[in-house]
Amino acid sequence: MKYLALIHRNAGIEPDGDLYQAYEALTKDLAEKGILLGGNPVQPPSKGVCVQVVDGEVVSTPGAFGDSPHSLVGYFLLECETDEEARATVARIPDAATGTIEVRPILEH
Repeated sequence: MKYLALIHRNAGIEPDGDLYQAYEALTKDLAEKGILLGGNPVQPPSKGVCVQVVDGEVVSTPGAFGDSPHSLVGYFLLECETDEEARATVARIPDAATGTIEVRPILEH
């Protein structure tokens, strides 16, 4: 089953060389095991926009969705056999120690 892991980092935490090295090692390991299907970091919230259609009109609001103590910094697309394997895998993501990783199964048709 495929899972989407949304990686949220607490505000004020700046990535350093150790964090980048931890991600590099993890992504290499997960790719070698056939678990990692894809993933990327994303631009900061200041580069984003929220789009809604209100009464037929497109409304765009600069920035991230809502006020939050953390922001989306990236995602992984994973292939795991079970929910337990998915949770164990995302627990290895470096930002899990200081932020939050939201993991959801992909709805496949």
